[in-house]
Amino acid sequence: MEQVGPEQIAVLSGLVVSAVVSLTLTPMMCSVLLKHEARHSRIYNMVESALVGLTNGYRRALTATLDNRWIVVALWAGVAALGGILFMLSDALLAINHFHTGIPLAPLWVLATYYAAQTFIALSIDRQQSY
Repeated sequence: MEQVGPEQIAVLSGLVVSAVVSLTLTPMMCSVLLKHEARHSRIYNMVESALVGLTNGYRRALTATLDNRWIVVALWAGVAALGGILFMLSDALLAINHFHTGIPLAPLWVLATYYAAQTFIALSIDRQQSY
């Protein structure tokens, strides 16, 4: 077994002190400093109304999405198809530039279409698959 050096002791001590502070001092300070107010400031009310507006907008967007699933599926298929088309365009630009005629700013166009294709294909993948 290896001996414990001063670096390990320093890290362990910091970890223990941090745990003690986070479990004891922080809740006590919150109970002292954060008091419930019946009336809030103007800034609080502005931020609160903005957050309520965002929540309501999200709820409307989610409801519209769930009510029009066929549009969502069509958009998904369009995004995936656009990614495939952009990949083909990227390859075509490479081939034309290499075998036929030089294209001005060819590396820029090739990489732009390639990264756009990657982005659209990544957006079309379902990230919440259940296996």
